[in-house]
Amino acid sequence: MAIVGLVSLLQAAPASAASCFDGGNFLIRVERLQEGFAGRTGERTSIAEDGCFTVDRLLNGNVISRLRLGRLGPDQILSARAAIDATGVASLPNRTGSPPAINPAFVSITYGGVTKELVMPAGANPKDVAALGDGRADDPSVRLARLAVHLLELTGS
Repeated sequence: MAIVGLVSLLQAAPASAASCFDGGNFLIRVERLQEGFAGRTGERTSIAEDGCFTVDRLLNGNVISRLRLGRLGPDQILSARAAIDATGVASLPNRTGSPPAINPAFVSITYGGVTKELVMPAGANPKDVAALGDGRADDPSVRLARLAVHLLELTGS
């Protein structure tokens, strides 16, 4: 997946709140979280089968605010599905990376009822995840990072 080349796919059209799913029925979900004093905080991006997506702010697994919602176009939905298939999510280990001693960052992807988690150093940001995605394609951490970056770029996250 060419991370930089996917920025052109960021043409997600706005969707009305009434036309978007409630977040409970999703195709795939990406969470970027940081562990700290308050617990785990960050963002959750959920994409539905029809391309509708929501981006929510989280605190300890609870949604504290909706940041935005929209709908992927048909080409973006196909791109997301192709990235999911290419990643082979089911074959990835449940957890990759080594947690640092203090305040690790997490990127998790939930697909098909299974969650796969990438543990990164404290303060890891989207650029760090993208940089990890530039590694060897046979590395499970790289595959998970690539998929996360692709899906987040598609939704403007």
